[in-house]
Amino acid sequence: MNIQMRVLLTAFIAAGTLSSCSSTEAGSPVVPTPTQGSPTAAPSSANLAEIKACELLEQLVANQGFSKGENVSRRNQCTVSKPGYGSKGLALDDSQGLAEFQRTDPASVEINLNGRRALQTKSSGGACDVAIEVSEKARALAGVTLSDPDADGCPEALKFAEQVEPLLPKAQ
Repeated sequence: MNIQMRVLLTAFIAAGTLSSCSSTEAGSPVVPTPTQGSPTAAPSSANLAEIKACELLEQLVANQGFSKGENVSRRNQCTVSKPGYGSKGLALDDSQGLAEFQRTDPASVEINLNGRRALQTKSSGGACDVAIEVSEKARALAGVTLSDPDADGCPEALKFAEQVEPLLPKAQ
């Protein structure tokens, strides 16, 4: 994903956040318990291009008050939003790996995510992205933009990336 696509994804997540900030939801956050419909790990032979970002994202945020996933581009990416929280976005890129991500964001920090290489980058306005390696030329980008522009979205983005990682194909 080149810089233009990263900017588009971040802008799309932010737009979802801003459009959903007009109301609040009372109560405490609830972590869903695994059910029969819970997402399962992708088979090791699966190709990243075969996974639909919106389907995977909607499974991960089911019953948590997020909107239906939206994909406004031809790329395999999706965002959901929730009033009072912000937005989550997932982009599955089967043609660009971490090297391309790091070239577009040299300030990204390398992290280890369940034994898989990943890069984390913090943006302004409560946004943070984690690029997860699927192969040398494939990656998943898990992004969070919080409603509070002064908040650090990276802890939430890391939690989100930790949910996404086991559902991705193993090295292709």
